[in-house]
Amino acid sequence: MNPMQVLLHPVFDQLGDVEDSDLHKAARDGNLDQMRSLLLAPHCTPLDINLKNCMGQTPLAQAAAGGNLECVKLLLEHNCITSTSDIKAQTPLFLALRNQHFDVARFLLIHGANPDGDLANAATPLCHAAWHGDLEAIKLLLEFGADVNLKNQNDIKIDYQRPLSLAFAYQHLECVKLLLKSGADPNLSGYFCHRAVRKKYSSIYVHLFYQFGINIFQKDKSLMFAWELDNDQNECVKLLNILKETPRQLKASCRICIWKHIGWQRIKKINELVMLPKFLISYLNYDDLCG
Repeated sequence: MNPMQVLLHPVFDQLGDVEDSDLHKAARDGNLDQMRSLLLAPHCTPLDINLKNCMGQTPLAQAAAGGNLECVKLLLEHNCITSTSDIKAQTPLFLALRNQHFDVARFLLIHGANPDGDLANAATPLCHAAWHGDLEAIKLLLEFGADVNLKNQNDIKIDYQRPLSLAFAYQHLECVKLLLKSGADPNLSGYFCHRAVRKKYSSIYVHLFYQFGINIFQKDKSLMFAWELDNDQNECVKLLNILKETPRQLKASCRICIWKHIGWQRIKKINELVMLPKFLISYLNYDDLCG
């Protein structure tokens, strides 16, 4: 075992000291002809197809990580398991998206890969994409129903794990817009306005969160309002001072109430309400703010 394997010895006690099989190597190298030969061999069994190496990766995981789409297709034709996890709780989908192999990721999702990955991982695929500002990955995951308001495996809400919080922390504005428009709740992650003031972010973030229903009157753990955190009156504080003295517009309040009633899982069905005027569908979709 190498030093990493020794460090993680409880895991390796279960996996065994399994080196890459010939199928692993062929999948990693994109050697389609060798894979066909191995998969069609009389001695090849489902156990061989889903065999994990010493890092917990199956041939599918290595093919996905390398972006070898045809190898991924071939493995799925032989009924490999799509959502196995390695010792880092990374699924083949996670590995494909991390390396921006979107064709592989889409194929895995079409064939049943869980868009939320393995919840034992501190970061789901959507969290990872939000962290890195990967708009294409976010769009793909949301298309296949990834949970935009993430909960971890114990159903405990952890701020830094939420996609919206990560996109905001790294100031990926377009990702923040897309996540909000897809149903991310700014009241779940906590203290967005306080963080915007402390970090002196652009006031566009406060404006967006306000339009999507954030409670600007929330106090932080020090029992302070967000506008009380900066005596220099930065642009976020100036906007908050205006908002706290101005009642929210009725049409904005109605839109927020409608969204809360619908729930994030059904928000994209707004476009199916063909009986409504187009301008109303556009307004409910926040096209005036997020395009």
